[in-house]
Amino acid sequence: MPVITNIMNDVSMGEGSHMIVRTPLWETMKKKGVTTDTLGEKWQISGSTIQRLKKNLSVSTNTLDDLCELLDCELADVARYEKAV
Repeated sequence: MPVITNIMNDVSMGEGSHMIVRTPLWETMKKKGVTTDTLGEKWQISGSTIQRLKKNLSVSTNTLDDLCELLDCELADVARYEKAV
């Protein structure tokens, strides 16, 4: 388990040779006419979660699931794994 914990820490903090990015989320939201205000006001996504998304910090798989459901999209439309160059 320590290896998994270390990997998760690297991913959540954007360190190491890889990270999960949410660039696809912002592209999907733009295509669908959804703003961060919509996420908070209409769909009750907390302000702290929105800030974590904006800063590319870790969020729960439940949050990713909620975003996919609310935006009627696939996981690849909200997050992507990238290796650092």
